[in-house]
Amino acid sequence: MKTIIISFIAGLLFVGVALAEESTVYKKYNKEGVVEFSDVPDKNAKSVPIPPMNTYKQKPLPKNFQKRVESVDPETYQSLVIASPVEDKIVRQNAGNITVSIASKPALNSAHRVRFVLDGNEKTTLLVSKPTVTFKNVSRGTHTVQAFIVNNAGKVLISSKSVKFHLQRFAFKPKS
Repeated sequence: MKTIIISFIAGLLFVGVALAEESTVYKKYNKEGVVEFSDVPDKNAKSVPIPPMNTYKQKPLPKNFQKRVESVDPETYQSLVIASPVEDKIVRQNAGNITVSIASKPALNSAHRVRFVLDGNEKTTLLVSKPTVTFKNVSRGTHTVQAFIVNNAGKVLISSKSVKFHLQRFAFKPKS
């Protein structure tokens, strides 16, 4: 049974590689009745029809989200700052989970959302009562984070300055 499962998985992997290269794939049964896939034609093998690969073209992320910030409405919010993490400080978190929190004056309106941007990648949180977000499994190194308060229409009402921080995580040193 184990041999059949391994052969099946190997066959699927082989088909995946073959699909990536868009070559012809042949299927046959060996003496034990196990399915085998190959790119080499055999008298007992039959050609497997391979449909075209599915593709998806993702929209590119904005080069600089800050350029999309519309004019600030000074009557709504007077200030917005990233309260945590602190500018240019080292954060030690082995799991790589970074909690970012903001402070605004006045306090966050329940009709508004906070958009957090880590290293230029947009990540929106819908938390309105607790203006925080946790980025999971962030890699070691230097990162930047910025926050934007937006209304229901997505208009940016105010933005914070970018905060740079340095994440340290435990790493195993490979044996030499």
